Formats: sequence, structure tokens, C-alpha cells
Amino acid sequence: MSSVHLIPKNKTLYRFEGFEMDPINRVFTNAGKPIFLHSRTFNLLLYMVRNCGRLMTKDELMNALWGDTAVEEGTFSS
Repeated sequence: MSSVHLIPKNKTLYRFEGFEMDPINRVFTNAGKPIFLHSRTFNLLLYMVRNCGRLMTKDELMNALWGDTAVEEGTFSS
């Protein structure tokens, strides 16, 4: 997998493997074609892209996405 590239302009874009992620407009595309992601899925992918290159624990991800909200163990597998 190629590395994630931050494209600094008037807004931040992340590009990797033919995909582009625009966190401001919450748009995710592959080869210019939009891909619908549920809000939570978009947030998870964005968090992982912003933190690529380092190991993240399940607890860290759950805290980053759900904060103080109680969630069950199977949340990531559903």
C-alpha cells in the first residue's frame, strides 16, 4: 500500500491508492466516483487515515468515535 499524502490547499485532502478523502465536505471517492459511507464509518476511516503508521488500540478507537457513550464489544464487527 502506498503512503497517505496530505494535499495542502485551501482545504485538507487525503489521497491514497486511488481514493480521495475530503474531511471538510465529508466526501470519499475512488477514481473520482463518490462512495457513500455512513457517518460513523467515515469518522473511523478519517481517524485511521490521520493516524496511519501507528498502532491503535480498540479502546482508543472506541473512545475517539464514541467518547463517553457506552457501546458493546461487537460494535466494530457489525
